[in-house]
Amino acid sequence: MSTLDPRIEKLRVEYGLERTDFWELPQKKGTWLVKHSALETVAAKANITFDLPEIIEARTADKIAVIVARGFRGERSEWSFGEASPLNNKNSYPFAMAEKRAKDRVILKLAGLHGLVYSEDEIADEEPRRSSASLKRESSWPQFAPELAEVSNEIQLQNFVAAWRKIAIDEQWNASFKETAKDLIDGKRAELAKPVADDDTFPGDKPNAYESAFRAG
Repeated sequence: MSTLDPRIEKLRVEYGLERTDFWELPQKKGTWLVKHSALETVAAKANITFDLPEIIEARTADKIAVIVARGFRGERSEWSFGEASPLNNKNSYPFAMAEKRAKDRVILKLAGLHGLVYSEDEIADEEPRRSSASLKRESSWPQFAPELAEVSNEIQLQNFVAAWRKIAIDEQWNASFKETAKDLIDGKRAELAKPVADDDTFPGDKPNAYESAFRAG
């Protein structure tokens, strides 16, 4: 698993976050992401509160929403925009996404993480433009980490790895995506405190127990 920036690690420990709450953007080494749920934990532990958001732009028919959120931590305050449009958001809830982005950015600022790590909801903004073929191949990637976070036991992890190995093969993930996927799975195994298999390759060219089981099914 890639080593966290020492500054991020210090804040991770301070707020009691899991190592698996963070991962490195595969196509942009050195760019770290954190789960939205982890930032909610930070906000609660740091006693961060928010005013009602201010709506800057609302074009529901066009799926465009822009809001400003202002947060407070003691005497400190920070504000930030949250934007969602078809250019940077693929789901059907632009206002919810705009709110999450705005609040996450404010939390990052008030917690001292701004500039060190991005919220997972910024993935669409931070990914470089790619060809349509590349986008098609990697279209499932944003769902990988959130689904892995829901895994709570060894059997679920086995099923997760088998299912995502097939997706990775079908979508022809590149080497950096495979390496990051393996790192995240290794982190989950450590979190569960019991290894699932001796072969940690994901998704490798050599079949292992998971892949053989999947093919047999």
